[in-house]
Amino acid sequence: MDLKNKKILIEGIGGIGGIIASRLLAVGYDCTLITGNKEITSQIQSSGIIEHLENDKQKIVFPQNVYTTLSELDETMKFDFALLAMKAESVVEAAKSTIPYLFSHGFVVTLQNGIVEDLIVKEIDDGRLISAVMAFGATMIQLGQYKQTSPGSIFIGELHGELSTRLTQLGEILHEVLPVSLSENINGVLWNKLAINATAKALGAISGQTWGEMLDTKPKRTLFLKIYAEVVNASKANNVKLEKITVNPLLLYLPVNAGFFTRFKKDIFLRMAARKYKDIKSSSLQSLLRGRKTEIDYLNGFVISESEKHGLKAPFNKILLEMVKEIENGKREIDPKNIDEIIQKLVV
Repeated sequence: MDLKNKKILIEGIGGIGGIIASRLLAVGYDCTLITGNKEITSQIQSSGIIEHLENDKQKIVFPQNVYTTLSELDETMKFDFALLAMKAESVVEAAKSTIPYLFSHGFVVTLQNGIVEDLIVKEIDDGRLISAVMAFGATMIQLGQYKQTSPGSIFIGELHGELSTRLTQLGEILHEVLPVSLSENINGVLWNKLAINATAKALGAISGQTWGEMLDTKPKRTLFLKIYAEVVNASKANNVKLEKITVNPLLLYLPVNAGFFTRFKKDIFLRMAARKYKDIKSSSLQSLLRGRKTEIDYLNGFVISESEKHGLKAPFNKILLEMVKEIENGKREIDPKNIDEIIQKLVV
């Protein structure tokens, strides 16, 4: 089968969606885009999708079909699958609304930060859903212009773990974007990414700092490890086996009863990570700076709810959630002192 005969719908042409669309269109895939934003639609229709590459080079592709909303599509249009790349708060309704535009064998693919799959399968059959983890960074630097900001790969998996034919085909298609891993435990991959996102995205959002800046002292690194541990504890309570994305996810897990040597090792691992990703800024911070809501409810909020289901407490995630909400509502400023405040309250 020629996979380039597949009809692909991409919804949400922000950083991740823009990079995926750019690279699939460049090699000849039939992609229809739903931007969710009239200005982005207009810009792409007039100037194409511009991807910024290394050495100040650019790649420009001109998609034939670019719309702002699903409702603009002809009702006879059908697709083999839809990549859902919008923010987490919009994905459930998007999945539900997309089903009528799919062939009977069609399915949606979730690309969100956080874990949204349980919410989606309340609205659509779980056989019409594949989960994906975007283990790389990307941003829209101007309307219709995109750049990959960090190296990485893509993980995809069926909810029940089977290595199906459709999963293999999807992997071959997405390999045009970045290397792809087929997972038999996609929930473990999702929880691994959640552990990093709930920690790093939230700390970056409240402080305005890069990885390197927000982890430049031992108390800050200890805070990071404690937040991360709450996520891992929630995953353990849910009987989730965490899967490796780049490194063993337990390298940064600090047990409550950890001794001096274990704490020393974890601090060293985190210092190495901070050095490697020192210039990376939180996408949640970028949302706040643009005056937009973050995905905090699907990150730290999810950790809190899952912890409480099993009688666990998550005080670090709770205070992060509260601080981000205060920033969203204009009641708190983005400031490195916010991290110091948490350290004084909960770490010291």
